[in-house]
Amino acid sequence: MQQLKKQSKVTLPMDILLEEILPKVDVNSLFNLKLVCKSFNTLISTPEFVHRHLHRSLSSNTNRLVFLNTTTNRGLQLFDIDSLHSPPTHIPFPKAINIQDHIHYFGSCNGLLCMGTVFGGLIMLLNPLTGSYLKIPPNFDSIDGFLLFDPGYGFGFDSLNNDYKIVRITYSDDRMEVMVYSLRVNSWRQLEDKTWDGFAINSNATVSGALIGTHLLHWVFSKPKYNLNLHITQEWRHRIGCFNLTTEEWDQNVALPPDYGLDEVCFLSDVELRVVDGCLCLLVSMKSDLGKTVDIWVMKEYGVKESWVKLLEISTNKAIRTLDIFPLCYRRHDDEILVGRGRKQIHAKHEVEMKWHSIKDRKSRLSEIHEVCEVPQFYEAFICTGSLVTVKGVKDEKQSGGERAEDHVLDVQLDALLYVGVHNLDDISDSLNFNSW
Repeated sequence: MQQLKKQSKVTLPMDILLEEILPKVDVNSLFNLKLVCKSFNTLISTPEFVHRHLHRSLSSNTNRLVFLNTTTNRGLQLFDIDSLHSPPTHIPFPKAINIQDHIHYFGSCNGLLCMGTVFGGLIMLLNPLTGSYLKIPPNFDSIDGFLLFDPGYGFGFDSLNNDYKIVRITYSDDRMEVMVYSLRVNSWRQLEDKTWDGFAINSNATVSGALIGTHLLHWVFSKPKYNLNLHITQEWRHRIGCFNLTTEEWDQNVALPPDYGLDEVCFLSDVELRVVDGCLCLLVSMKSDLGKTVDIWVMKEYGVKESWVKLLEISTNKAIRTLDIFPLCYRRHDDEILVGRGRKQIHAKHEVEMKWHSIKDRKSRLSEIHEVCEVPQFYEAFICTGSLVTVKGVKDEKQSGGERAEDHVLDVQLDALLYVGVHNLDDISDSLNFNSW
């Protein structure tokens, strides 16, 4: 009998295990494997494997997670795109973060979230799956005067210099100030002040920049129109500005969709910029016979004006605003896009919901999330790729089961850990297949 057992034992080649099998496993399952034996723990913890797992997730468009930033508890609700029938997981904010203000989403990249309070009293990097985090030191004393808009933020990765960066934009009087935080040197740097002919960042709505690739951040900038008496009208002009994290300079403006009706837009919060499956997504709130509609546009080929396509037109007989609408992801086999409708303002009367909207027949249906739970009141919804990229020096609750450490030191050995091989948009475009849109 023992001889039979020995004959039936199969040895799996290590290269197949590390290169073909484990990179396809989700993060939670990998954590369970780390508990099986020391060899698994060592293999899965190496920077090379973290890189391989992340690169596979990005290139195959897998391990996508939906996060809801809720008003009812201090934390995030997590849903897996591939198993929306499963109950959500509650991800509490770090216990050491004792802030009473709402914590907002500033951006995500390579599995790390950048979140904080609007005026920068708190900014942190967080891997919601590993539980590791880093508090970013504030340094915002350089601008004087009354801020006309809330600050705008962005977060991404400079692959040329192997450095994560955070951007903060403020606008006061006639000047715009841009500050960039570098993780490598752990400090903020103020760039040269810039004016855009009266155009100011549209951060009255959403404060986070739209990230394309890992290094191109985008915001909507707006300017009021004046009549012949130099009085401000109710109409605004808009443009999309692009900031390059590698050069730390403003690139050429991204073209807006042709004939998209922005002349009818009366408020800054009627225009939003988001990202859906790696594509720029523009939301425009328009007047209609039913009250208002929100048009959802997608730029299928980055930088090409003619590639803008209007995917959806969401109508309702109730008040609707673009800052409450969150296009999240596209499901190819059903030709549907998942759209969340949150509630930025507590006194708003509409219900929160998550719906699949058909691109082909324009019909909508409640998502599977509604079958397993009552969707909590949320004011932000976003997608993040699950990864093992972690903040070292802070205990992983999944590994330690204890309190997180007070030392907030991020591992800056970025060479292997953070570099994911996405130098341009073509690296992941084949897996996304936007042509069906």
